[in-house]
Amino acid sequence: MENLLQVKDFLVTVKSLDSLSWRILPSIREMIRLLNERLELCCYGEAIEFLMLTFVVLPESNQRHENYLRYAENAMILQYRVPYEPVALAFPRENLTFFAHQFLEALHFYEEAQLEGFQSFDFIQFKADAEEIFEMQEWIESS
Repeated sequence: MENLLQVKDFLVTVKSLDSLSWRILPSIREMIRLLNERLELCCYGEAIEFLMLTFVVLPESNQRHENYLRYAENAMILQYRVPYEPVALAFPRENLTFFAHQFLEALHFYEEAQLEGFQSFDFIQFKADAEEIFEMQEWIESS
C-alpha cells in the first residue's frame, strides 16, 4: 500500500500492507493536516522548501525498504522504517500518538546525518515547533 497525502510543504507516503490502511491513514492525515496548518518550512531557512516522508510499516521479515535520506532541489526526501507490530495492533487514535513520536524520531535521525545543503535549515527549531504542536494536541507528553 502506498497512499499519498499532500498539503502545502509536506508529502507523506506509507509503505505497508493493504490490510493496515484503516489503522494508519486517519492518523497520518490528521498529523499532516495539523503540521501544514501550523508550520511553514520557509521559516526554518531556505535549504528545504518541501519535505517528503515515507513511513515504512512492514514486517521485519521484509528488509527491502530501509531508512534513507536524499536532498535534491531544496527537497528533503526521507524514508523511515517504523516497528510493524505496534501499528498492526493499534487503533487509529493510538497510531496518531505513535506516528507523532515516529515523526520526531525521524527528524532526529536525519538531523544527525548533516548532509551538505541542510546547513541553513534550522532542524532544532523545526523539531521543537513540531513537538510543541503535538504536545498541544496531547499526542505526546511534554518533555
